[in-house]
Amino acid sequence: MYQFAIDVNYYADTGVYVGTSDDIPGLTLETETIAELLEVAMDIVPHLLSNNLNIPKGSQVKINVVLPPEQSEGSDGLHPTYTLGQASQMTELVT
Repeated sequence: MYQFAIDVNYYADTGVYVGTSDDIPGLTLETETIAELLEVAMDIVPHLLSNNLNIPKGSQVKINVVLPPEQSEGSDGLHPTYTLGQASQMTELVT
């Protein structure tokens, strides 16, 4: 199984979330919500893995999306992690 990470930062001055990855060459995402960012990542990441890293089709891939810490009062400041594909029970990301 292949494992990769996407780091997400929120820029309050522009109101956008930016997702980048040291593990996935060519990945830069910019959206207005985290939900949009995850949706776009689901579309783009498989192509980048296949084209830029030559990950074989049908390979099992785990993508951890490290979200920015909560901006609310009382937050512990931890960066929550979301596993891309959890919502759809995806086991084979590269198509």
